[in-house]
Amino acid sequence: MLKGLYFFLVCYQDFSALYEEALPLLTKTLPDLWIAIKSKHGLHMVKMSSTPSIMAQRSILVSNGGDLKIFIHSHELKREHEIFRLMPAVNFGDAATLTDSLVSVVAQLRLMEICVGVPQEKFKKMWRKSSDCFIDLNNEQETRYTQTCRSTNCEWAVRQPKKRCHSCDQLFKKFSRRSGESVRPGTSKVATPRKSKPHKHLSSPEKIARMKRTKKIFNNVKRQMNRLKLKMQNLISEEGVTLGSAKEEEDMTEIVKEAFKNSKDGSLQKLFLEQQIAASNRKGMRGMKWHPLMIRLALQVRMVSASAYNVLRNSGFVKLPSERYLFDYSHVFEAKPGINFDVVNDVAKEVAGLKGKASHKDLHVLMSDEVHVSKGLVQKKSTGELVGYVNLSEVQQELSSLEEKVKAVGGGGQPSTAPKNPPIATKIQSYMIRGVSSHICAVVASYPVSSMSSCDMYDYTWEVVEACESHGIKIVPKVCDGGTTNRGFIDLNPPSTQTDSGVVFDTMNLYAPERKLFFISDPPHLLKTARNCLYNSGRKNSRKMKKNGEPLTWDPILRLFHEKSEMTVKKLHKLNAACVYLNSYSMMNVKLAARVMSGSVANALGASNWPNTKELRVFIRL
Repeated sequence: MLKGLYFFLVCYQDFSALYEEALPLLTKTLPDLWIAIKSKHGLHMVKMSSTPSIMAQRSILVSNGGDLKIFIHSHELKREHEIFRLMPAVNFGDAATLTDSLVSVVAQLRLMEICVGVPQEKFKKMWRKSSDCFIDLNNEQETRYTQTCRSTNCEWAVRQPKKRCHSCDQLFKKFSRRSGESVRPGTSKVATPRKSKPHKHLSSPEKIARMKRTKKIFNNVKRQMNRLKLKMQNLISEEGVTLGSAKEEEDMTEIVKEAFKNSKDGSLQKLFLEQQIAASNRKGMRGMKWHPLMIRLALQVRMVSASAYNVLRNSGFVKLPSERYLFDYSHVFEAKPGINFDVVNDVAKEVAGLKGKASHKDLHVLMSDEVHVSKGLVQKKSTGELVGYVNLSEVQQELSSLEEKVKAVGGGGQPSTAPKNPPIATKIQSYMIRGVSSHICAVVASYPVSSMSSCDMYDYTWEVVEACESHGIKIVPKVCDGGTTNRGFIDLNPPSTQTDSGVVFDTMNLYAPERKLFFISDPPHLLKTARNCLYNSGRKNSRKMKKNGEPLTWDPILRLFHEKSEMTVKKLHKLNAACVYLNSYSMMNVKLAARVMSGSVANALGASNWPNTKELRVFIRL
């Protein structure tokens, strides 16, 4: 008997002291309308109503012995309820661990909705208290219904988006049969077509069903906007501060003048305040002499975001130069197709000033990329000249003329003698010079093109290299993306270093034979390519990635996102739905690719210790 008593004392645990420590943490962590209370029965997490007369709607009890119970409208849910299968196990390690565990339990209960029963007005005549149903007067002040009739076997909590439990659904069907109405109309209901189905393939009923769904979504968004607008108005009325009065403007001016007196001589802050005071004391902005540093600051903000610059300038709080004033500084060199030798000469002067310093200061990177342009942006504002034509070289013009003559003779006609304009450009191939270890950065050439070929890229690139090398600008690497045109251009160059795989990564610099020209694929495109290959691995027959016999697929990333998204407090907060559910836009986003191919994702996979993820972690870290 003593042995059995000893075994009982060892196995039984009282968590009252642990609940006392966790109570303050729970109070800070629980969502709105949820409170934590400790009683003689254990620890309670109670959800209160949002009405003025507060009522307890849901309650979670963790007894002193560690048992978990859930009450909805004072009715205890049975252990067979599906919510207990979804609930995470309560961890009684310490106060912080217990708090995280209970917050997860509350989050799981919040995903459930209250069963609405049968609240339809047309069935009220059949409401009664009997052996299979009873009337719920909504004393707990739920928002999903006012009054309803429930089954005596009501489960109370159902998963979204369900409205009622199985027992109440049977009661609804019973009332429908008694009232002479069928649960479904005699004609079958047309299912709403899937979102990916093209509109031209929809039948008339499907178009109506899609239109109804779109209208429903629009109304929901409209109601949400109205609620947010009302909430914003209430916040402004309660916590907002009114600006614009004469006294406040005087106070603000005095603050700026005081800051100007206290700032150090020669500092950028004092220069900025001096310019602001000078601009504020003028009736108009005409004749205002802006300091070069202020012009550089305004140009930098304007280049980052034109809309932000206009908002900042029109606010009246900060005085900045007008866009017309900045135009003269941003268009010092006239934009023209081909190599802009004005820019090249300017860069060459800066490079000449770096001579005598470190030897690596005069080394530069040549970068190129295509920029898509609108067909309407083809006219020069200063002269009205149409500049949006494709920039054809002499060889390209001769080939175009020869092709036109061959077509004319083959068709039995005479070749046209009238000059033919080249096609309108849809892209611009831009070349930028950037110093390896200096501040030099400038666009030196732009070629309007419609469709680039590797031969065109070869001609343009070496033309730019020749112009740079002849002006003392040393080019070491050529950086570009891994597109088909760029890969074809690289293959056209004879390699200086022979490899077993035949990959070309360097060639002799034709205009500086003592140096090699290296070809480098830029990291952002490499990162996106690696992420996209991992996303398509196993999904398409064209790509199946493996390492040491272990497949590399996207499924562990998706599983990791689902598991971490259910946690209230999580370390992997940067991994969101846009990172794992890719579309044509998100596949081109470098930031989303960097979030997936990051050390935090590899660490989370390592902590999960799932099978067949070892090589995936290595791939992500690389």
